[in-house]
Amino acid sequence: MHTKAVALPSSWYFPQAGWAGASSCPGGSHDRTRRGGAAARAAQRFARAEEAVRAGRLVGARRLTAEIVNEYPSAPVSGRALLLNARAARDAGDATAADTASQRYLELLPAGDPRIASVRLLQAEAFTDDAAVRLDRPMRIPVGAPPGDLVRAASLAGGAADLLDPEQLEAARSNAPSDAALTWVLDVRAATARGLPRDLALDKVDTNAAAGQNGAAP
Repeated sequence: MHTKAVALPSSWYFPQAGWAGASSCPGGSHDRTRRGGAAARAAQRFARAEEAVRAGRLVGARRLTAEIVNEYPSAPVSGRALLLNARAARDAGDATAADTASQRYLELLPAGDPRIASVRLLQAEAFTDDAAVRLDRPMRIPVGAPPGDLVRAASLAGGAADLLDPEQLEAARSNAPSDAALTWVLDVRAATARGLPRDLALDKVDTNAAAGQNGAAP
């Protein structure tokens, strides 16, 4: 599926010693040629990074994508490189790096962008050993996200919620944004934790809101 390009702001980059920012080259044809050459070099590195991921060379993929973000932040592939960096970090088991890169990518997207849900899922999947964070990230998916992503997120959030105690569920509910699509998952879990049968707990949830969120009950 084609992904709309997201270029990083020219002021954004991974911390790196010796980074000097954008060239002071004046405008005109020379400047356009320089930018075109930079975009081509970034695209070549991105293709190598994709191949590295397919081959399981995650260290190389992370290095190449970080280089793109650092050296070519305005290239058309820079946003995709940032996201690929997050995926490679997730697959390498580096949850913190995956979460950080994903969050930086999210900051490039406008409110309501349909890609938000899949990036929140990426964040959640990285935290295999932290149920609280694994629950928190899907709770930040807004209403109106793609139905398929919401179904996956509801299942993931439900599994994480099962590992938390009532106090942690209450904290997760209070921390959820006002436009969260899946708060009903927490409402159901909280009710069942109090001893209410699951079917009755579902009945207690605002069914109209749940239907509007397109999420499947996990």
